[in-house]
Amino acid sequence: MNKVTEYSSKVNSLTLNTVENILEIGRLMLECKDTLEPDEYKLFLKETSYKEETPTVRKWNRIGDSYVRLKSISQHLPPVVSTLYKLSTLDSNKLNNLIDGQILTPTVTLKEIVDELNPPSTKTKPISIVLEMDSTIDEDTLQEILDSLDHYKKVIEVKMSQEVKNILNI
Repeated sequence: MNKVTEYSSKVNSLTLNTVENILEIGRLMLECKDTLEPDEYKLFLKETSYKEETPTVRKWNRIGDSYVRLKSISQHLPPVVSTLYKLSTLDSNKLNNLIDGQILTPTVTLKEIVDELNPPSTKTKPISIVLEMDSTIDEDTLQEILDSLDHYKKVIEVKMSQEVKNILNI
């Protein structure tokens, strides 16, 4: 085995082990919450340096609740608690779509996942054009101008001033 393969094999193995360890911590945190008496659970949290009812404990429990689902795809997961937490909140279809789209890999960032799940809107903001018209313009000419702008309604937003509305008797 050459050095590159040896190093990459070690890193890949450690990455997978880290993911599986994070998932196991979540599973154990949830198991303790579900099986220990309240006083025992408080003692457990104290002995593991966690405070009761904190966002961190809730996140660990959420990861634990998704243990089976995430464990089955652990080879695709990054070794980052915050990213695993986000993934634990997704349904199986979204996880499968991330895998199928080759987005979900051990090197994916939380931002990349969020961007994939919430792509920026392709809807462009209309251009705002202000046309000033005085009372000397006749109604037909004004209507003709507005009708011609209507053709571009996907890119131009037309807002009529009160004066224009008065001319058109709107």
